[in-house]
Amino acid sequence: MRDDTLDVTNMQTLDEELEPLRFSHLLLLALDATKVRRADIAKACRVLPRTVARWEVGECEPSIPMKTTVILTLHDSHRLPRVLLDKLGEDVGLTAWQLGLAPPPPPDFTPSPATQKVLDDAVREAAEDLAVDPRALRPVLSRVFAALVHYEIPVGAAAEMVVARRRE
Repeated sequence: MRDDTLDVTNMQTLDEELEPLRFSHLLLLALDATKVRRADIAKACRVLPRTVARWEVGECEPSIPMKTTVILTLHDSHRLPRVLLDKLGEDVGLTAWQLGLAPPPPPDFTPSPATQKVLDDAVREAAEDLAVDPRALRPVLSRVFAALVHYEIPVGAAAEMVVARRRE
């Protein structure tokens, strides 16, 4: 066990202690909590284990996409405490829900039955076009919409970008 880590057995009570920690410290805690090996992280990120070691000591930090891969790899161990998952997510500016690792928060509004039907029909039609179950498509769409919200991209503008990209 590394000597510069916090006791993760009571992780839920350590939220305040985790607040000031950098990615390197959060990574060390997560590796200890999950028993994921440095080599596993390196393989997932397609980097050398010594690069992960440099991340651990704070010599350098991975890019946001690589941090996201690290979080997903740690989460796959099924041992990552939720509060640590949330702190790692904050480091990349995404919630566990936006990363597709937790259920969505309750909506701020309750859609009318007609609005819900329009959305359900659109999801069902898109799923049919892709020959997938609508239940498989919903988490993917949730991540897309979460990214739009996070980066403050209007839905209409995103739709135009998708159409323009299809023409290329």
